[in-house]
Amino acid sequence: MTRAKPSPSLPRRRLLQAALGAPLLLALAACSSKAPKPDQTIARPLPERDELTAFLVSGRFAVRHGEHSAAGGFSWRRAPEWRGTAANGGQSNVAQDRDQVFFYSPLGQTVAELVITPEGATLVADGRSESASSADTLVQRALGLELPLAGGADWLLARGGEVLNRDIAGRPQRIEDRGWRLDYAYPNDRPGALPERVVAVRLMDDVEVRLKLDEWEALGLEALTGRKP
Repeated sequence: MTRAKPSPSLPRRRLLQAALGAPLLLALAACSSKAPKPDQTIARPLPERDELTAFLVSGRFAVRHGEHSAAGGFSWRRAPEWRGTAANGGQSNVAQDRDQVFFYSPLGQTVAELVITPEGATLVADGRSESASSADTLVQRALGLELPLAGGADWLLARGGEVLNRDIAGRPQRIEDRGWRLDYAYPNDRPGALPERVVAVRLMDDVEVRLKLDEWEALGLEALTGRKP
């Protein structure tokens, strides 16, 4: 695959192919590669949902926007990253969340990578890269769609927003957040179980995102990257 090169503006259609379009994903086959797992680390037994801070989840997505629809696979890795900061005339290190998301074609080839940090977001597709101050801004500018990926990790864990309904085990079953309604299904009755299915619907129009979360992994301290204190 061609090494990524900075680009002031990725063509919207190419980015849409890379990030969303199932039939269009195949158009990138010439530069696709076998699907990797983001930054291999040692997995740990899964903790309770509210205690999980570093994780790797893989699954499938389907997006519907009006008459258009698309599907593919994805893997989402969240782990702290140590960053050096100046404080009181000295140097200190703080851990900041870093999200790394790979999008795959239905055949399992990597077609796009999205990295989200507190400083901004970068999307790499078709050998080119696009950056913005936030993931939401990047997706809106590059794809013309408002997809709230900046808070995606919390949504995967059924966190954030206003909980409208809880199931018999006390877990969030329906949440509203930033104009979206999210419905959750779980694989078993354990109160701390991680979600297995998520359906997100934007309330102002007919955008719908469906996620099937096939595999969760908890990441240990080995997931930390960068300089440690």
